[in-house]
Amino acid sequence: MRLAKPFVGDEPFAVLLPDDLLFGPRPALAGLVEAYAACRAPVVALKVMPDDVLHRYGVARVTPAGDRFKIEEIVEKPREAPPSNYAVIGRYVLTPDLFPHLEALTPGVGGELQLTDALRGYLAHGSVYGVPWPHERYDVSLEREYVALLHRFLTQDPAAGTK
Repeated sequence: MRLAKPFVGDEPFAVLLPDDLLFGPRPALAGLVEAYAACRAPVVALKVMPDDVLHRYGVARVTPAGDRFKIEEIVEKPREAPPSNYAVIGRYVLTPDLFPHLEALTPGVGGELQLTDALRGYLAHGSVYGVPWPHERYDVSLEREYVALLHRFLTQDPAAGTK
């Protein structure tokens, strides 16, 4: 993302992680763009997840703010006591004032630079909002979800497996 800085300029920008596939009546990004237009602050997609998988995701403690949530705290891949069951999933509308936090990152969980850590730093001086995604989501970095997605496609279009 840091390489995108010259292209972003002073405009908000979208980030879509390719291993998260979302299906619903309208694109998840449309809801994030609408929320950004209303709050003029970074917005992330959130999904309620079961306790046993929260250690794989950034997890947010939130308070209601109309049809979205205000993120009060965000933790990357919590091993113990996640702040809620709201996991951050791979759709974001971000603002250029996040770049200093991205540039200051040091390796976090898993030895990787974590976007969640940049958002946590941003929260010290700005607001971040979350939009709930109640529809289908597949994390295709997980074999069982990748297989479930293939099954979904093949059962929706029986001819798909014959080409």
